[in-house]
Amino acid sequence: MYKLKKLLIALLIASAVTACDKSEDNNLPNNIEYIKYGTSFGMCLGYCNNSIQITNSHFYFYKSGWNLEGVLPEISFSERVDTKIITELAQKINYFSFLKLDSVIGCPDCADGGAEWIEIGKQGKSHKVIFEYLNEPDETKEYIEYLRTYMKNFQIESNDTAFSITEF
Repeated sequence: MYKLKKLLIALLIASAVTACDKSEDNNLPNNIEYIKYGTSFGMCLGYCNNSIQITNSHFYFYKSGWNLEGVLPEISFSERVDTKIITELAQKINYFSFLKLDSVIGCPDCADGGAEWIEIGKQGKSHKVIFEYLNEPDETKEYIEYLRTYMKNFQIESNDTAFSITEF
């Protein structure tokens, strides 16, 4: 009976360790499941809404918009990325200070100033913060430039046009 108890305890410990290893493989550091970042401009023609989603091994890029004739086709694609790059970004995020931020900060996209947003998913929950374009909260300064750089790598190609309606 004693040997059976030892065997059961060993099996429980082994399965618990295996389960932990699998969940860590599917997440970014600090158990972050994904990071989303985007920009938008309401009074704009062209592809004015851009976003990226970062997972443990991929960047996903999306852009959408409209012109005087209606809605433009959404464009999306993904790219596999070296996990070192993603790990470096995720390690800069203080998730607990991010959670303390209000969901809307300032006056995003007022007077066509544009908006930026960050959403972080962790343990099946998510928190999204929207703020004025290029006026990020102090708690995000550590990693916002990374997100902006990643976005620029995917953004508007030379044959796309995006301009503010106020530029007419």
